[in-house]
Amino acid sequence: MKPSFGARLKGILDLVLGKSLSELSRDFRTGNDVDDAPYNRLIQPYAQSAWVHAAVNHIAGEIAGRPLKFYDGKRVFEDPPFAAWWSAPALGPKLAVGAQPRLTIDDVKRDLVAWAKLEGEFFLCLDDSWILPTATRLAAALPPFLIANPRRMRLVLRAGELEGYEYIDAGGRRIIFLPEQVLHWKAFNPYDDWRGVGSMQAAKISAEADFLTAVYLRDLMINNGEQGYIVVGKSGAATDDQRAQIIADLREKRMAMRRGIAKDLFLTGDITVEKPQAASASRSDPTYSRAISHQEIFVAFGVPPSMAEVKASYSIGKDSDYYQLILRTCVPLGTQIAAALANVASRMAGRMLTGELEWDDHPVMIEVRNSRLDIGLKLWASGQPMKFINEYLDLGMKPYPGWDVGYLPFSVAPVGPDGLPPPPPDKSPAFAESPPGEVTDPALKTLQLTVLARQHIQAQATLLPKGCPCCGPVFDLASIDKARDPGELARWRQYMQQRSASIAAFKSRFNRWLMDLRRQVLGNIDQQKKAFAIVIGKAAAADLIFNLDAAGKQFFTSMGRQHTLALNAAGQELLRELGREDPFQFAPAKVIAFLRARELKLANVPQEVSDQIRQTLEDGLQAGDTMDQLADRVRTECNDISAQRATTIAQTETSAAYGAGRQEAMQEAGITLKQWLTSGNANVRPAHQAANGQVVPVEEPFIVDGEELMNPGDSSGSPGNVINCHCVAIPIAADPAAADNPAP
Repeated sequence: MKPSFGARLKGILDLVLGKSLSELSRDFRTGNDVDDAPYNRLIQPYAQSAWVHAAVNHIAGEIAGRPLKFYDGKRVFEDPPFAAWWSAPALGPKLAVGAQPRLTIDDVKRDLVAWAKLEGEFFLCLDDSWILPTATRLAAALPPFLIANPRRMRLVLRAGELEGYEYIDAGGRRIIFLPEQVLHWKAFNPYDDWRGVGSMQAAKISAEADFLTAVYLRDLMINNGEQGYIVVGKSGAATDDQRAQIIADLREKRMAMRRGIAKDLFLTGDITVEKPQAASASRSDPTYSRAISHQEIFVAFGVPPSMAEVKASYSIGKDSDYYQLILRTCVPLGTQIAAALANVASRMAGRMLTGELEWDDHPVMIEVRNSRLDIGLKLWASGQPMKFINEYLDLGMKPYPGWDVGYLPFSVAPVGPDGLPPPPPDKSPAFAESPPGEVTDPALKTLQLTVLARQHIQAQATLLPKGCPCCGPVFDLASIDKARDPGELARWRQYMQQRSASIAAFKSRFNRWLMDLRRQVLGNIDQQKKAFAIVIGKAAAADLIFNLDAAGKQFFTSMGRQHTLALNAAGQELLRELGREDPFQFAPAKVIAFLRARELKLANVPQEVSDQIRQTLEDGLQAGDTMDQLADRVRTECNDISAQRATTIAQTETSAAYGAGRQEAMQEAGITLKQWLTSGNANVRPAHQAANGQVVPVEEPFIVDGEELMNPGDSSGSPGNVINCHCVAIPIAADPAAADNPAP
């Protein structure tokens, strides 16, 4: 039967008291081994060595600032009394008057780091109430634990077994703890099975060398500053009275010099007064080893030695010393400290909890994630599917349609997951029913939008019909005009990137509308097939086609909704460029006028789509196709229509909406001048290239190829001047001489 708590405690006390007090170190019992620090000996490294102090604080500062969370499985353990207790869980220093304060959790993490690095171990000592059954105590009412000074903690051993701990506080009071009352963490020590070895022990020689060198320099300076005069009597020894008079005169002269008074001194007799030469350290002195000593101290503590040097600037990315400090030293030690504290939390909660320090929002880790996102974009640009990149770099992205497909730079076809051709027509990504998975992280969202933009770019560079009037594919780096200002081209690429989401949305709406038409036609074909009808002649195609009036209304409604979104997005974008946070709303009356103008431009689209599908049906009927063959013809034709029209319509409508939205926002913001900006591609329309840099008042039109255009993509422009236009109108300073400096 296991002895009671009281019996075990008495046994340990008897074991401790059985030894003669003369066998216990007086310094240990009184704490003088810690508190006694002669000025010329390195006894308190943390207080006496700047480098030891800095090394410990480099680590402790990072770990102390990280939030500590406890988990019950994968769920964060949340309990208000529990959280309140852990906000200040440890005993603080005793006060002469008043209650003993408690250490905050950040102070606890700081102290544990310091003891772990200085002594190689730390002790968390629990009150007697902690060893009672969980049901008999209230977790929130438990007393705080004590962080014991490892140098005042002695392990009580009997026959090689741990019986308990004896702790002697700063006042010499002896406290006995049972093993289950103490959580003892120790660093690996090959020379002692019971105690840890700290970084300070490895750094001791370097720290002492640095300290003694500093003492040597200090004493040297003291001696130089306190040099007395050397008085030489040439004719024999002076009498006591003479010596006293000489000393008094010299002292009076020194005191006068300290007050800034140059006082003459006259001495009689054969006496000369000499002033000693000041001493200095030579290159053979140990002072020149200090640069090496402090680097060795940092290495011993796990701090990159270069952090001991003063730098003009400090990097925090994946290649920085700060990242190495966190990755190699702070995270491993923080994990062990969190595990020790989770042991205390588990006893309190009555269940197994785990502890973790949160590093995700640390500035260094954020910078590292941004670097990984840049790497992800480079891998994606080289043809790697985003699914592979997400797994390889552990980006945490959610799946979205097409993320298992890689795109070669400016290639003519996507690369499938197995290097196979694109999927069959009826499964084409152009007809995806659902949008990409939602991403909440801003950086990941930017990455996903970039991927979507690149997919749009690939399609545009590949599928635009030959001879189509356009300003060239977006980001066509191979055809960039080398004479253009790189900064100007960078601004243009930024504008194109901002509208990529709108282009993708227009394209998606067109393809969804087209897919709905295809579904209607395929449904009509399927009904004929089920009825075993025999379709003969061209006139039968009318029975299979969709209703044109209904299709037209559906098309204009869908496009109109996206037009409205794009108008407001463009205006809001321009206000952000100007550094304004005001909300932007395109006036409803102006929205209606814009939509009517765009309907006129798109009026023939439903009819042309209907004619193309009707023609393919008639061709199949004339060829004697079966119903299944007719269905395949419709699928192929719809894919061809999407390839020929979707990108051009999306680009043109985005240009029109963004042009009008930016124009309206510039007028509302009081901008006085605007400037035409082209892509810089070598295949820009000559008229648009000629218009590049043209500055006009904001309420007046640009003159482009003889036409008046209020903005790029203006609905009043001719097809050859606006279809697939990639130009942008940008606000500039009121001074025409500042045209090259658009508003931010």
